Amino acid sequence: MEVYGGIMSRSFYHGGVNSDFTINSIDIVRPAIKQQNKNNSYIGFYVFGEENRDAAFRYAEVGNKNVVKLNMNDDLRIYELPPFTITRITKEQIQRFQDLGYDMICGKMLGKMEYVLLAKDKIESMEIIPFNERYKLDNDEISMGRSR
Repeated sequence: MEVYGGIMSRSFYHGGVNSDFTINSIDIVRPAIKQQNKNNSYIGFYVFGEENRDAAFRYAEVGNKNVVKLNMNDDLRIYELPPFTITRITKEQIQRFQDLGYDMICGKMLGKMEYVLLAKDKIESMEIIPFNERYKLDNDEISMGRSR
């Protein structure tokens, strides 16, 4: 299934980065460390959308690291995989979806939508956020709120 406009946000979050992380640090085919075993080699740069960003902050907190917030272009092309398959992505699958012109793939895992970045050129900007600042409001969020 191809996803066009069903994304709630253009911002995506990846937990567990150092403060010197840059866009050049992103490895699209990095080994997915938690998913490795002697028979399989799964890969991917996994991110969460705005609706599940707390998962990235929890992951960063465990390692006392930071979260990178990636602000993406509006014209993302995303392919949705069947549930539970998103954590079993191979290098060949990433190459195939890139060849088909997709920028991300996504799928639900334990009720949360997870995304795998396929195209770094779709990143407009990025920001490093310390894990303990997950609830810090920016000026736009403050101006949208109501005082009592």
